[in-house]
Amino acid sequence: SAPQPLSPSNPEHMSETIILEDGGEFTGALTTGIPNGHGQCVWGDGGLYTGEWKNGKIHGQGVLTAGQHSFEGTFVDGVPQGSGVFITK
Repeated sequence: SAPQPLSPSNPEHMSETIILEDGGEFTGALTTGIPNGHGQCVWGDGGLYTGEWKNGKIHGQGVLTAGQHSFEGTFVDGVPQGSGVFITK
């Protein structure tokens, strides 16, 4: 389906699904084709991230799940930062 504007005042800020360079499938907010805002990415190994993105990187509040482990908290340039919740299933 065609991308839909998230805001009529910002037609460049679109939501759609794309494949990232690392093979992940991203669905969410894009600005000129780059993840920027809220979205979800699923990788071939089963990894999953749902949360905020900035300039194509995991950045802001989100939940990252890899295997039996999840981290919910703040990320800066793809790295967990500060306090958060780490869960082992």
